[in-house]
Amino acid sequence: MQDTRLPVLDKNGQIARVMNLADARVDKTKGVVICSTVNPAQYQSPFPQGVYHLQDYPFYYFDIRANAARRIQTYFAGNKGN
Repeated sequence: MQDTRLPVLDKNGQIARVMNLADARVDKTKGVVICSTVNPAQYQSPFPQGVYHLQDYPFYYFDIRANAARRIQTYFAGNKGN
């Protein structure tokens, strides 16, 4: 069974690109990020069920990386002469 606290690895032991695995919304009242699209039973940790602190990288790394790349491309596309 895959250790769900770690990134998903491909057959060569490299980090597999996993996109759109989990949603995220901020609960401003509680000051937490809520994820509602994964099955809590699949992601065990020392935290209470549904607390995904150990899954930050496995859930969001490639999505954040792609978002940053898009933002950089957009910035440079609009600032070619600067």
